[in-house]
Amino acid sequence: MLQSVDGLSVYGTYVKASVDPDGHLESLIENVASVTSSGIVPARIDAAEAFDVALVQLYPGLRNQYAVSNRSGKKTTFDGGDFFYQDPTVMLIGAPLANGTLTPYIKPPALPVRCK
Repeated sequence: MLQSVDGLSVYGTYVKASVDPDGHLESLIENVASVTSSGIVPARIDAAEAFDVALVQLYPGLRNQYAVSNRSGKKTTFDGGDFFYQDPTVMLIGAPLANGTLTPYIKPPALPVRCK
């Protein structure tokens, strides 16, 4: 199970539990952040800017070539054209900070490149 605050998945957090055949809790492992919804910091860049940063790092010649094809919740999909074998996506998640705030973090996309 993953942690979320106000619909924003919290990076690096989880809860794992095991139960016996009777449904009784046997073990619990957790790594959750102490964050409240009032501690969410506004994002400074949008999904298109984050996608562009990822492209510049991996494929400098592809900058600003891909349009948004779909937005659904925290996930943005881009039209991958002929270069990608499937349309790349960018996901907005939250990164917990030591001071109890949650800063928006755009999860870098897995860039599904078509091999020629």
